[in-house]
Amino acid sequence: MSFLDKAKQAAKDVERPPSIEEVLRRWARAYPERAARRVPLLIKFTLAPTHAGYVLGRLRQAGVWAGTIYPNYDGVVQGLEERFYYPQGLANEAK
Repeated sequence: MSFLDKAKQAAKDVERPPSIEEVLRRWARAYPERAARRVPLLIKFTLAPTHAGYVLGRLRQAGVWAGTIYPNYDGVVQGLEERFYYPQGLANEAK
């Protein structure tokens, strides 16, 4: 078996996370009283661009950045862009 074949097999063996639809179905079954009241599960925040650096810094302190949300090459690139465009938001990263 070649290296490529082994890599393909390993990729098939990786357990895939459930889809968002499946997560919501499980939640509705586990908490029917909340599902009946339509308690929001996701909340969207829209902030002024002037707050982006601060918010990115706080998220970085919590361990959230582009690389953890998008764990691929695009996430790495976006993480580097975060550092370039919002360095003031990441000033407390070393703590």
